[in-house]
Amino acid sequence: MKYLHNKYVLALLALIFYIIWMFILPDYLAKITTSLMHYDFYVTMLNLSNISSFFATNSQNYVNQLNTCHEIIIYTLCFLILLLILSRLIKDDFIKLKNNINNYLQTILISFAIYYGINIIVNAITLLMQQMLGSSLESQNQANIESLINFSFYGLSMFIPICLIGPLVEELIFRKCFFTLIPNKILALVLSCLCFGLLHTISYDYSFIELIIITLPYFTAGIAFGYCYIKTNNIFASYLLHAGLNFISFCLILLM
Repeated sequence: MKYLHNKYVLALLALIFYIIWMFILPDYLAKITTSLMHYDFYVTMLNLSNISSFFATNSQNYVNQLNTCHEIIIYTLCFLILLLILSRLIKDDFIKLKNNINNYLQTILISFAIYYGINIIVNAITLLMQQMLGSSLESQNQANIESLINFSFYGLSMFIPICLIGPLVEELIFRKCFFTLIPNKILALVLSCLCFGLLHTISYDYSFIELIIITLPYFTAGIAFGYCYIKTNNIFASYLLHAGLNFISFCLILLM
């Protein structure tokens, strides 16, 4: 049990759990939920209850909503278990945040400026690359999020996973775990940014060049988050930055 007090063991354990829970476990759960939440079953139930118009415009949309709710539940459970595993590592960070909030807010604001400054440059680069390819690319991950937020069944309910739970899970993994396990801060920054970017893009059907173009904005966001974490050495500082940026995007999508 003494090994569970070691920060490297805890960080490695959290990283292994995250990989299994988010990338391996869903494949097995999908087989179970496919049989439990079969399309024909819901078609029959909705026709019998005559409430399909309340939940969705058609039965397939209703099934999609249930599947998405299932994913949110899985992500929420991941969040709770990660908090349990890493509680020893983040306890001091929370105390330091309360005692140094003014200093941290200054770093967070600088990180905001870094994010938007780099974002302008990256947008220009990606636009140029798209023009060279003769195509217009859109992040499928971003498109999926926008469709969920704009869909009446979810709307504001997506605030919690997008603005609260999601950013903390990603900061715990890509900042706390990566920077704990990798002593060299530059190497930790590059690897965390790369993995953070690919997390949002690798599962979609892009060519290699398209993958680079789509991943760049996420990579640069990781730079801002990493900078904030390096300067403060506090996971809650980078979390506030991440959550703040997601909140701004969330509000913009709602207003569109």
